[in-house]
Amino acid sequence: MSTKIAIIGAGGMAAYHATGFRQAGAEIIALCDVNQGAAHKAAAKHGIAKVYTDVAEMLKALPELDAVSVIVPNKFHAPLALQALKAGKHVFCEKPPALSAKEMALMQTTAAKAKKLLMFNFNNRARPESYAMMDYVANGTHAIGEGGQRALSFDRDIETAIYNHLPHVMPHLLGSGPLPFPV
Repeated sequence: MSTKIAIIGAGGMAAYHATGFRQAGAEIIALCDVNQGAAHKAAAKHGIAKVYTDVAEMLKALPELDAVSVIVPNKFHAPLALQALKAGKHVFCEKPPALSAKEMALMQTTAAKAKKLLMFNFNNRARPESYAMMDYVANGTHAIGEGGQRALSFDRDIETAIYNHLPHVMPHLLGSGPLPFPV
């Protein structure tokens, strides 16, 4: 029996998610987007039979649904992930997971309480520059620059990749620009 997935969001990323889940043996049974026209167009393009414009309605109508893939604007990641987790569904969500550490903690607690998986698409972990930054950290190069400011400076994707490996980096520090490291 294959895993039954619904995609929430009819944007360009739907193609990647539908392809990836199908390659992994999952069945995409629904697509949901508040824009009905975009939802129908994306569903037709990706061979998805059921279309919804309301997540609550979709979750109620599809008790057989195992998981959702959340690919909507960033500000909706946490609310939709929480809604799906509370409905007993596993969640795969695009980055960033949430807009604050508080939202992220709530998502983690909700997933644990529901005994459901909460996964994020940090696809840049496999990029060469991410490996290079991890090599700097592993080799003890914790500072680039001069004076009393000890920081590594890199873009948001690399920060996100490194964040997953460094427990002392707090979520509120993520963003672009220098990221302080303890010395």
